[in-house]
Amino acid sequence: MKNTNLEKYIVGIFWAVLWCAIVLYMQVKHAFHFPYIEQSQMFLFDGAYLSDKLCQVAGVATIIEKFFTQFFYLSYIGPIFVATALLCVGVLSRSIIKRIAPNANAPILWLTPIALQIATMVDYDYQYSGIISYIMAAAAIRIYLQIEGHTTKVIISSLLALLLYWAAGPAAVMFIASIAVYELLTTPRKAYFTLLPMALVAIAGWIAIYYVHLLGEVRYAFTPDLYYKPMLRPDTEFYFAWVAMPIICAISVLLRHRGNIAPMRKYAEVAVQLLLVAMVVNFSCKDKEYMHPSVTKFKELDYYLRNEQWDDVLQLCKQQGVDNTLHILIQNIALIQTDALGDKAFAYTQLGLEGITMDWSDNNPLIFSILSDLHFALGNTSIAQEVAFKKNSESIAVNHSYNPRMLKRLVQTNIIYGGESGYDIAEKYIAILEKSLRYREWATEQRAYLDDKTPLPAMMQEQRQNMHNIDLTYRMAENFDLLYDINHCNLSRRTFEHQCVGYLLNMDLESFHQIVSRVYGTATMPKLPQAFAEALLIYSTQNKSIQGKYTIDETTHKRFLEFQNFAAKNYNNRNLASIMRKSYGETYWYYYMFTK
Repeated sequence: MKNTNLEKYIVGIFWAVLWCAIVLYMQVKHAFHFPYIEQSQMFLFDGAYLSDKLCQVAGVATIIEKFFTQFFYLSYIGPIFVATALLCVGVLSRSIIKRIAPNANAPILWLTPIALQIATMVDYDYQYSGIISYIMAAAAIRIYLQIEGHTTKVIISSLLALLLYWAAGPAAVMFIASIAVYELLTTPRKAYFTLLPMALVAIAGWIAIYYVHLLGEVRYAFTPDLYYKPMLRPDTEFYFAWVAMPIICAISVLLRHRGNIAPMRKYAEVAVQLLLVAMVVNFSCKDKEYMHPSVTKFKELDYYLRNEQWDDVLQLCKQQGVDNTLHILIQNIALIQTDALGDKAFAYTQLGLEGITMDWSDNNPLIFSILSDLHFALGNTSIAQEVAFKKNSESIAVNHSYNPRMLKRLVQTNIIYGGESGYDIAEKYIAILEKSLRYREWATEQRAYLDDKTPLPAMMQEQRQNMHNIDLTYRMAENFDLLYDINHCNLSRRTFEHQCVGYLLNMDLESFHQIVSRVYGTATMPKLPQAFAEALLIYSTQNKSIQGKYTIDETTHKRFLEFQNFAAKNYNNRNLASIMRKSYGETYWYYYMFTK
């Protein structure tokens, strides 16, 4: 009895330590993954929403998933959810093993399902209804093992299989496979009854695909692919955890007659098995694209972007550097929002034209929310609304859920458009947001602007005023006389600076100068931003006629001469770029000379 109690204490302490370790790992390494997941789906406190989910395969698991993910914007909630779910998997696996083989000394069996799923928990294409369904299936196996009597097993297994398929989807296949393996190894002559729950699940899947059209493909009906984003296929390792449970049941049966073993041997076996589990964790986490540091950094930048923490974006980009155009696009949005693009664009890493805008004609949904933020920052309400609508539509099609981030943008843009149609559309989206716990308060605040009686916030007023300018500014390359029709404001200045920086990134100084020569000295550009002054000094060496035309401070002139002299003297030095980076890396001159 004392040994049994001691073992319970040790196991309890182990579970507590493991739970804390998973929470800390997820919070330290993947803290921004969970708010990234939250902003792409939304739980609604609405009868129609809940009934719709319950009528789907794995509807119960989906409702539980959506309910918890709505709180992932709060620190530690996501890691706590993941750690608790994985702990439930481990506890149920151990309970199953102990029920089959009480004397089995095999922690590797009940820790392996956890180890195989840790990496999956931070895959942004994975839906947490998968881990919830896994828990349900493991619980069903444990309930089944408690049943005595052949007839009772037939009835209960059949009911559990059908109920599990409705509540958790293809996880019912894992349940059936596990009990079939168990029965074949323990009572092979009576194992034929497991064919009945198999047939019932097969019929249920057939009805879901071909009769009620809830599922589009066979793989969604009978494999864990249902818990992954449609149109995508997970890595092979994704299926290992689901195959592991029947194998665990089989090994447990083989260990059921094992007697007591010496303590030293027991501890040695545990140590070896824990080492093997560590190897499984390393294998399951190795070479995963979604665990790459650049992906982790993107999620952090995206978090700061949607929460308008511009200084945090710029600080992260400056301290850690950026290595791809998507990071740079977020960085440049922060520069636009802080009205620093023209002055400081080249004080940060730039890698070409795609760092200031991206082509969205290929309908890549990953960048839609970022592009919406970009064009909203520039005051281009039309494009900001269009890509927000596309992103929200993609979320409905793929996640079967609204995208709250884009719903907020659709509310803002329609209020900015105003008029009866604009307010009616905005009210429709506000009504949806008001059914969510997370966005209810924000949506209610926006409802006050659904008429022309309540003054709009300054930002939205300026967006409304700037709508007249957008078409003109982007047509100015064809007719610069349109400049005289522009209502000069902060957003029109941002648009001009955005265009000019685009030309500078493309090293098209001629087009850059055509815009600056007409805008300089107006209310939109009363003085030259620093990067523009540096670019004009380069252009003045190619076109002498502009020398003295622009007011550029003496310090910048002097520094440009020093840059030219140093480059000329050291032109043949192979390390010239790295040598000059320290003194001139934040200037347009450095970008122009050394960027390919």
